[in-house]
Amino acid sequence: MSLPSVPGTRHGEPSTAIENKKKLRRALLDLRKQLTDEDRACFDRKIGRQVACYLESHDFKSLGVYLPIRNEPHLYDFYTELAKHVPLSLPVTRE
Repeated sequence: MSLPSVPGTRHGEPSTAIENKKKLRRALLDLRKQLTDEDRACFDRKIGRQVACYLESHDFKSLGVYLPIRNEPHLYDFYTELAKHVPLSLPVTRE
């Protein structure tokens, strides 16, 4: 599987980083919708392992995490293991 091209952009066309980030995020979430539940779970575990490898080489005092919405990766199993080693923080949202 490869990353999708960003819809609505052409090679060499100037655009802001924020616009590109929004378009890429939308494209990746749409691509993720097409995965089977089993493939999604497999990718989620791989993402957790990749982040764990990164964290092993850095000394964090705490780490901000998120609860997934839409089709974002579910990393609950990874968070459970991670919380044994470093305090985790969630963002606060207000109406």
